[in-house]
Parts: sequence; C-alpha cells; structure tokens
Amino acid sequence: MIIVFSKNTSKILPKIFCRKFRHCAVIFKYDDDKYLMLNPSLRTLDIFTLTQRDLNILKHNGWIFIKTNANTANQKHHLCSIKHSLSCVAVVKHIIGIKNPFIWTPGQLYKQLTKK
Repeated sequence: MIIVFSKNTSKILPKIFCRKFRHCAVIFKYDDDKYLMLNPSLRTLDIFTLTQRDLNILKHNGWIFIKTNANTANQKHHLCSIKHSLSCVAVVKHIIGIKNPFIWTPGQLYKQLTKK
C-alpha cells in the first residue's frame, strides 16, 4: 500500500489550515501493472485505476509517495464506513489503522508515517 501526499488543492480550507501538504490519498496494487487509487474528497470517495506511467506523472508533478506495511486484507472491508469521514486524513488514518486523534492535517500524517 502506498500513501501519496500533494501540495496542490483547489479547496479553500486546506489552503488555510494545511501548510506543507494539502491532500493525501491511498494507492493499492491489485495487478502486476495496475494500481487502484482511493482519492477521498469532501463527502465523496473517488476510485481511479492507474498504471505505472500514471504514477510517474504524479511523482513528476510533485506528489510524495510513502510505502507502508499496513495489512490491506483487513482494511478493505471498512470502505463503507470511510464514506462518512470528513477529510482525506481521516480516510487514510482509517485505512492504515492509526488511532491518534491529534493527527488532523496531511503534514501531521506525513510526519507520523516518516517516524516509523
């Protein structure tokens, strides 16, 4: 599982409250050359199919990638409850299994993941 962070967003609240990173998402590998990206927006959960070329384009455009060792088999059945999360950070924390209530921004989540 890969967690991706972006500095760009079109939303107003992340521009005010989030300093370093303003958006985060989760990428699962589900085939040899195919990836599934869960992109949480406000009140929606967009799902995209990506290839290695798409990942390279994201890296070129400034997205930061962090590979995690979270168990994806146990987390996939929680997708129904993810739709009611309020932010992209809440969705990523739920999928990874982080229960720290003081992580609210993508920058704080990035610091937490790079500590390990």
